[in-house]
Amino acid sequence: MVTFVAFSGMKVKAQSYEAKVLLLDVKKLSQLKENLQNMKQGYEMLVKGYTVVRDLSKGSFQLHEHFLDGLWLASPAVRRYWKIPEIISMEDRLADAAKGGRHSLKNSAYLRPDEISYIHQVEDAVFAQALDDLDDLTGIVTDHQMQLSDAERITGIDRIYLAMQERLDFLTDFHHRASLLVAQRTKEAADERTMKALIR
Repeated sequence: MVTFVAFSGMKVKAQSYEAKVLLLDVKKLSQLKENLQNMKQGYEMLVKGYTVVRDLSKGSFQLHEHFLDGLWLASPAVRRYWKIPEIISMEDRLADAAKGGRHSLKNSAYLRPDEISYIHQVEDAVFAQALDDLDDLTGIVTDHQMQLSDAERITGIDRIYLAMQERLDFLTDFHHRASLLVAQRTKEAADERTMKALIR
C-alpha cells in the first residue's frame, strides 16, 4: 500500500511536471506563432513598400523616358514660329540679290577681272553660309533630327533669323558699295573724256 501511495504520488508529480512543461510548450508555441505573424506582416509591409518604390521609380523612369523622347519632336508651336517663313523669304531675297548683283556688276567696264572675281567669291561665301543655316533650320524643325527642348529650338531659330538678316544686310551693303565704286569710276571716266574734249 505504501508503495502504491508512493508510486501514485510520483505519478501525480510526474503528471504535474508534464502539465507544466506542456503549458510552457503551449506558451512558447503561442509566442512563436505571434513572432511568425509579426514577421509575416513585416514581410508584407516590406514587399508592399518595395512595390510602391519600384512603381514610383518605374513611373519616374517612364516620365523621364517620355521627356527625352519628346525632345526629339518639334512641337506644332515651334513649327508655326513666325520667323521660319521669314528666314526662307530672306534666303530667297539673298539669292535674288546675289544673282542681280552678279549680273549688273559682271558687265561693268569699270571693274577689273580680279575685282569681279572677288565679288563672286564674297557672294558665294555668303550664300554657302545661308545654305548651312537652312540645313540647321531643317534639323531644328524636323522630328528625330536633333534632341532639343522647345526653348532650345526657338533659340536656334532666333539665331538663324539674326544671322540671315545680317547676311542679307551685308550683301545689300556690299553690292551698294560695289555699285558706288562703279558709279564713281564711270563719273571719273566721263570727267576725263570731258577734259580731253575741252583740251582739243
